[in-house]
Amino acid sequence: MSQICQMTDNLVEDNPTLKDRYLNEAEWHEIEITIVMLLEPMAKVTPILSS
Repeated sequence: MSQICQMTDNLVEDNPTLKDRYLNEAEWHEIEITIVMLLEPMAKVTPILSS
């Protein structure tokens, strides 16, 4: 997730219009937790489905 955050940080630095709409640290953390929650079940079943 940090790679996405770093790339978007660079875009926002160059575009002041985006600064008001950009995610804060808490929002990034919430997104990271959500992605982990969504992908964790898939990661658990992948070895089973692959065998």
